[in-house]
Amino acid sequence: MIKTPIFLINFKNYSSTLGKAGFDLALKLDEAAKKSHVSLVLAVNPVVIDSYSRKLDCAVISQHVDGGMPGPSTGSIVAESLMLADCDGSLIHHSEKLLSDEEIVKSIEACKRNYLQSFLCVDSLQEARKFTVYEPTFICFEDRDLIGGNISVASSNPHEIKEMAESEPVVQKIRKDEALTEADLEQLEKTLNAPDLFITEGNLKKIYSEHRGTMVQ
Repeated sequence: MIKTPIFLINFKNYSSTLGKAGFDLALKLDEAAKKSHVSLVLAVNPVVIDSYSRKLDCAVISQHVDGGMPGPSTGSIVAESLMLADCDGSLIHHSEKLLSDEEIVKSIEACKRNYLQSFLCVDSLQEARKFTVYEPTFICFEDRDLIGGNISVASSNPHEIKEMAESEPVVQKIRKDEALTEADLEQLEKTLNAPDLFITEGNLKKIYSEHRGTMVQ
Protein backbone atom coordinates (compact mmCIF):
# COMPACT_ATOMS: atom_id res chain seq x y z
CA MET A 1 0.00 0.00 0.00
CA ILE A 2 1.29 3.45 -0.92
CA LYS A 3 1.39 5.51 2.26
CA THR A 4 -0.54 8.75 2.56
CA PRO A 5 -0.25 11.70 2.26
CA ILE A 6 0.48 11.50 -1.46
CA PHE A 7 1.71 13.86 -4.16
CA LEU A 8 0.45 12.40 -7.42
CA ILE A 9 2.01 13.95 -10.52
CA ASN A 10 0.64 12.99 -13.90
CA PHE A 11 3.33 13.39 -16.56
CA LYS A 12 0.75 13.10 -19.35
CA ASN A 13 2.47 13.18 -22.76
CA TYR A 14 4.05 16.61 -22.95
CA SER A 15 7.41 16.96 -24.68
CA SER A 16 8.91 18.06 -21.35
CA THR A 17 7.92 14.77 -19.71
CA LEU A 18 8.90 12.36 -22.49
CA GLY A 19 12.25 10.74 -23.23
CA LYS A 20 15.39 11.90 -21.43
CA ALA A 21 13.77 15.16 -20.31
CA GLY A 22 11.01 13.24 -18.57
CA PHE A 23 13.36 10.81 -16.87
CA ASP A 24 15.69 13.58 -15.69
CA LEU A 25 12.67 15.33 -14.18
CA ALA A 26 11.58 12.10 -12.51
CA LEU A 27 15.03 11.65 -10.97
CA LYS A 28 14.97 15.16 -9.49
CA LEU A 29 11.47 14.67 -8.09
CA ASP A 30 12.45 11.28 -6.66
CA GLU A 31 15.45 12.78 -4.86
CA ALA A 32 13.41 15.71 -3.53
CA ALA A 33 10.66 13.38 -2.29
CA LYS A 34 13.15 11.49 -0.12
CA LYS A 35 13.50 14.65 1.97
CA SER A 36 9.75 15.05 2.35
CA HIS A 37 7.11 13.41 4.55
CA VAL A 38 4.87 12.61 1.59
CA SER A 39 4.82 9.70 -0.85
CA LEU A 40 5.59 10.70 -4.42
CA VAL A 41 3.56 8.92 -7.11
CA LEU A 42 4.37 9.44 -10.78
CA ALA A 43 1.75 8.57 -13.40
CA VAL A 44 3.63 7.94 -16.62
CA ASN A 45 3.13 6.59 -20.11
CA PRO A 46 2.98 2.76 -19.88
CA VAL A 47 5.85 2.51 -22.37
CA VAL A 48 8.37 3.77 -19.78
CA ILE A 49 7.02 2.15 -16.62
CA ASP A 50 9.59 -0.65 -16.55
CA SER A 51 12.60 1.68 -16.87
CA TYR A 52 11.20 4.16 -14.33
CA SER A 53 10.13 1.64 -11.72
CA ARG A 54 13.51 -0.10 -11.71
CA LYS A 55 15.49 3.11 -11.23
CA LEU A 56 13.29 5.21 -8.95
CA ASP A 57 12.38 4.77 -5.30
CA CYS A 58 9.03 6.52 -5.62
CA ALA A 59 5.85 4.78 -6.74
CA VAL A 60 5.30 4.60 -10.50
CA ILE A 61 1.83 4.05 -11.89
CA SER A 62 0.30 3.81 -15.34
CA GLN A 63 -1.87 6.54 -16.78
CA HIS A 64 -4.41 3.92 -17.84
CA VAL A 65 -5.22 0.23 -17.55
CA ASP A 66 -7.74 -1.87 -19.44
CA GLY A 67 -9.88 -4.42 -17.68
CA GLY A 68 -9.37 -7.34 -20.05
CA MET A 69 -7.45 -10.54 -19.53
CA PRO A 70 -4.22 -11.44 -21.36
CA GLY A 71 -5.04 -12.70 -24.84
CA PRO A 72 -5.85 -11.47 -28.36
CA SER A 73 -6.32 -7.81 -27.43
CA THR A 74 -3.84 -5.88 -29.57
CA GLY A 75 -3.15 -2.39 -28.24
CA SER A 76 -4.73 -2.99 -24.84
CA ILE A 77 -2.89 -2.29 -21.59
CA VAL A 78 -3.65 -5.36 -19.51
CA ALA A 79 -2.94 -5.21 -15.77
CA GLU A 80 -0.80 -8.32 -15.98
CA SER A 81 1.70 -6.46 -18.19
CA LEU A 82 1.85 -3.61 -15.67
CA MET A 83 2.47 -6.00 -12.81
CA LEU A 84 5.35 -7.65 -14.71
CA ALA A 85 6.86 -4.19 -15.29
CA ASP A 86 7.03 -3.59 -11.51
CA CYS A 87 4.26 -1.02 -11.77
CA ASP A 88 2.60 0.10 -8.53
CA GLY A 89 -0.85 0.84 -9.90
CA SER A 90 -2.83 2.86 -12.41
CA LEU A 91 -5.07 5.82 -12.93
CA ILE A 92 -8.58 4.81 -13.96
CA HIS A 93 -11.17 6.98 -15.70
CA HIS A 94 -9.04 10.12 -15.99
CA SER A 95 -10.87 13.02 -17.61
CA GLU A 96 -8.68 12.59 -20.69
CA LYS A 97 -9.28 8.83 -20.80
CA LEU A 98 -12.90 8.38 -19.76
CA LEU A 99 -14.36 4.89 -19.40
CA SER A 100 -17.85 3.46 -19.26
CA ASP A 101 -19.18 2.23 -15.92
CA GLU A 102 -18.56 -1.37 -16.96
CA GLU A 103 -15.01 -0.59 -18.04
CA ILE A 104 -14.30 1.18 -14.75
CA VAL A 105 -15.38 -1.84 -12.72
CA LYS A 106 -13.34 -4.22 -14.89
CA SER A 107 -10.26 -2.01 -14.56
CA ILE A 108 -10.58 -1.88 -10.77
CA GLU A 109 -10.95 -5.65 -10.63
CA ALA A 110 -7.96 -6.09 -12.96
CA CYS A 111 -5.83 -4.03 -10.58
CA LYS A 112 -6.97 -6.09 -7.61
CA ARG A 113 -6.21 -9.29 -9.49
CA ASN A 114 -2.62 -8.16 -10.01
CA TYR A 115 -2.03 -6.45 -6.65
CA LEU A 116 -1.95 -2.99 -8.22
CA GLN A 117 -3.19 0.17 -6.50
CA SER A 118 -6.16 1.69 -8.34
CA PHE A 119 -6.54 5.47 -8.51
CA LEU A 120 -10.12 6.09 -9.61
CA CYS A 121 -10.74 9.60 -10.91
CA VAL A 122 -14.21 11.07 -10.24
CA ASP A 123 -15.65 14.56 -10.64
CA SER A 124 -18.65 14.38 -8.32
CA LEU A 125 -19.88 12.90 -5.07
CA GLN A 126 -22.43 10.89 -7.00
CA GLU A 127 -19.76 9.29 -9.16
CA ALA A 128 -17.58 8.54 -6.12
CA ARG A 129 -20.46 6.86 -4.27
CA LYS A 130 -21.36 4.79 -7.33
CA PHE A 131 -17.96 3.09 -7.41
CA THR A 132 -16.98 2.99 -3.72
CA VAL A 133 -18.60 -0.43 -3.43
CA TYR A 134 -15.96 -1.80 -5.83
CA GLU A 135 -13.23 -0.68 -3.43
CA PRO A 136 -10.72 1.23 -5.55
CA THR A 137 -7.58 1.89 -3.55
CA PHE A 138 -7.84 5.66 -3.87
CA ILE A 139 -10.53 8.10 -4.97
CA CYS A 140 -9.10 11.07 -6.89
CA PHE A 141 -11.82 13.68 -6.52
CA GLU A 142 -11.55 16.74 -8.76
CA ASP A 143 -13.92 18.77 -10.88
CA ARG A 144 -12.81 18.13 -14.46
CA ASP A 145 -13.02 21.85 -15.17
CA LEU A 146 -10.31 22.42 -12.54
CA ILE A 147 -7.83 19.85 -13.81
CA GLY A 148 -4.69 21.48 -15.15
CA GLY A 149 -5.43 24.77 -13.40
CA ASN A 150 -4.30 26.47 -10.22
CA ILE A 151 -7.46 25.89 -8.17
CA SER A 152 -8.01 22.62 -6.32
CA VAL A 153 -11.31 21.08 -5.35
CA ALA A 154 -10.28 21.54 -1.70
CA SER A 155 -10.43 25.30 -2.12
CA SER A 156 -13.26 25.55 -4.64
CA ASN A 157 -15.66 22.99 -3.15
CA PRO A 158 -14.55 22.09 0.40
CA HIS A 159 -18.16 21.31 1.36
CA GLU A 160 -18.22 18.44 -1.13
CA ILE A 161 -15.18 16.83 0.46
CA LYS A 162 -16.79 17.20 3.89
CA GLU A 163 -20.04 15.72 2.61
CA MET A 164 -18.22 12.78 1.07
CA ALA A 165 -16.49 12.04 4.38
CA GLU A 166 -19.61 12.46 6.51
CA SER A 167 -21.62 10.14 4.25
CA GLU A 168 -19.33 7.25 5.19
CA PRO A 169 -21.36 4.76 7.34
CA VAL A 170 -18.50 4.12 9.77
CA VAL A 171 -18.07 7.86 10.37
CA GLN A 172 -21.78 8.04 11.17
CA LYS A 173 -21.35 5.31 13.81
CA ILE A 174 -18.48 7.22 15.40
CA ARG A 175 -20.58 10.39 15.56
CA LYS A 176 -23.33 8.43 17.30
CA ASP A 177 -20.79 6.93 19.73
CA GLU A 178 -21.62 3.41 18.60
CA ALA A 179 -19.23 0.47 18.96
CA LEU A 180 -17.10 -0.38 15.92
CA THR A 181 -16.50 -3.89 14.69
CA GLU A 182 -13.28 -5.19 13.16
CA ALA A 183 -14.92 -4.88 9.75
CA ASP A 184 -15.78 -1.25 10.54
CA LEU A 185 -12.16 -0.51 11.40
CA GLU A 186 -10.96 -2.08 8.17
CA GLN A 187 -13.48 -0.02 6.20
CA LEU A 188 -12.48 3.14 8.04
CA GLU A 189 -8.84 2.52 7.17
CA LYS A 190 -9.78 2.27 3.49
CA THR A 191 -11.83 5.45 3.73
CA LEU A 192 -9.03 7.41 5.38
CA ASN A 193 -6.62 6.25 2.70
CA ALA A 194 -9.00 7.04 -0.13
CA PRO A 195 -8.78 10.80 -0.77
CA ASP A 196 -5.85 11.54 -3.03
CA LEU A 197 -3.96 14.83 -3.32
CA PHE A 198 -3.50 16.42 -6.71
CA ILE A 199 -1.05 19.28 -6.82
CA THR A 200 -0.51 22.19 -9.17
CA GLU A 201 2.78 23.52 -10.49
CA GLY A 202 2.58 26.42 -8.09
CA ASN A 203 2.12 24.18 -5.06
CA LEU A 204 5.00 21.97 -6.12
CA LYS A 205 7.35 24.93 -6.46
CA LYS A 206 6.64 25.85 -2.83
CA ILE A 207 7.92 22.44 -1.72
CA TYR A 208 10.71 21.59 -4.14
CA SER A 209 13.39 24.20 -4.75
CA GLU A 210 14.43 22.66 -8.06
CA HIS A 211 11.89 22.35 -10.84
CA ARG A 212 12.10 21.83 -14.56
CA GLY A 213 9.50 21.02 -17.12
CA THR A 214 5.80 21.41 -16.54
CA MET A 215 3.90 19.84 -13.67
CA VAL A 216 0.43 18.74 -14.67
CA GLN A 217 -2.45 17.25 -12.76
